[in-house]
Parts: sequence; structure tokens; C-alpha cells
Amino acid sequence: MRRIIIDLSGVDSKKAFHERVREAMLVPDHYGNNLDALHDILAEYSGKLDIIVLNIDDFMAAREEYAESFLAMLEDIKSDDVRVFVAEAM
Repeated sequence: MRRIIIDLSGVDSKKAFHERVREAMLVPDHYGNNLDALHDILAEYSGKLDIIVLNIDDFMAAREEYAESFLAMLEDIKSDDVRVFVAEAM
């Protein structure tokens, strides 16, 4: 099983969000720094995958609409093979 952990602590912009995504997972050079590109990359994984998002509340406070779109995209990607866990700051 593959595990991707995206820690969004201190993330306050789309640019910072996509930098964290790049740090958390191997994305191709042509990654478009947008949610559609992230969806496509995650949808291409084969096998079991856990996506763990930490400190979503930091990003939610700064970019609520984009954070909501990100969470909706994660809901769309869920399947029997892809599990998503989202946590606020402790």
C-alpha cells in the first residue's frame, strides 16, 4: 500500500499548497499546479493508496474556497483502493 501525507500547516496560498503537494508526492515535471492536474495524477495510481491530509484548517482559514474544492476532489477520487483521511491541527 502506498501512503501520501500532505501536511498543510502554514499553507496560505495556492502556490504554497501545490509546493506542498510536490514535496509529498512524486509529480511529473508537467504537473500543472491545479486541482485538475492533481486529480489526474491521483487517478492514475494503481493499487491501494492512502491519502492523509494534515492541518487542513490552516489552509481552510486562508483559502476556504480552494480548500473546499480540494476536499471535493479527494471525495471524488475515493474508491475501494483509495482511502482519504483529513485531520485538523491538534
